[in-house]
This record gives sequence, C-alpha cells and structure tokens, in this order.
Amino acid sequence: MGTPSVLAIFGPTASGKSAVAEAVAERVEAEPISADAMQVYRGLPILTNQSPARLVGIWSLDHEASLGEYQELAHTAIDEILEAGRTPIVVGGTGLYFRAALADLALPPAVPAEARERLERL
Repeated sequence: MGTPSVLAIFGPTASGKSAVAEAVAERVEAEPISADAMQVYRGLPILTNQSPARLVGIWSLDHEASLGEYQELAHTAIDEILEAGRTPIVVGGTGLYFRAALADLALPPAVPAEARERLERL
C-alpha cells in the first residue's frame, strides 16, 4: 500500500471550489472536507455556500470557535475518510483553516476565560 493521498482545492470566494470537489468525489472514492471559516457556522447561507462537505454548519453562530478546535475536527475527518479507504478532499478559501487541516500547526494555548473577560472590559 502506498502513501495515503489527500487532495486539496483552494481558491477565492465563489470560484466553484465546492462544485469541483463534488465532481471529483463523484468520479473517485472521495469525500470533501470544508476548510472555510464561515462554512463551519449554521445559518449563513447568503454569505457562504452550504455544501454537503464535512465540517459545514457544525457550529451555531454564538459558538466561540478556535483554530485549534477546527484543526482537531479536520484531522479526525481526514483520518476517518482515509481509514474508510476513501480520499479526503480539503476544499476552501480560508488560508489558515486550509493550512490547519493539512498540517499540524503549533498553536498557542487558549486564552483563559477570565483573561478574555478582563481584556474585553478594557
């Protein structure tokens, strides 16, 4: 068995990335994973495509998301798709989310809630 492959489709907003990913997934045993900072939220159909990819609409609008949380979910999704013998297609236009899905970024620890509250008051 060779090295597992992960396909990646990156580009600007409204360039047809999701449609390309869906077309590829129909031709090979593949599954898209969103790497878009806005698609992760439910309730934004006017601002962003709500494609059938994994990690679309997973959080409510009031969820305080972090890149670390997304990275963990993206890596899990990639691993699950590979374990099922399929090819993950990471698709998106948010560069940092795209990098987080495809690499193991060293991220700083989350800011403690009390420090965040103090900074918000300032």
